[in-house]
Amino acid sequence: MTDATLTALRIALTGYALMALISMLCAGLIRLIVIGLARGSRAKPARAPEFEMPVRDDRAAVTAAIAAAAHIALPRHRILRIDPVQGADWSRESRARLHGAHTPRR
Repeated sequence: MTDATLTALRIALTGYALMALISMLCAGLIRLIVIGLARGSRAKPARAPEFEMPVRDDRAAVTAAIAAAAHIALPRHRILRIDPVQGADWSRESRARLHGAHTPRR
């Protein structure tokens, strides 16, 4: 090996050793910080008081919001009635139609 190759190899190994040393020092410092923070927070946090939420019926407000949005979106139409949905028959029917549309034609 030539003198230039040995010098380059020595510089590379010195740089590697310095980076390893600095990394180990940083890891030790981080470990000390974590230990210090863990010891400082040993006290149990105070328990938050429990509040009971009042039961509110928002169905009328939701119905009014939907009616207002429909009126703005469809100004020439009139809302006659808004009834609650009984059961899930409409979703079952829609799902059956959708799946029926996927059948291959022969």
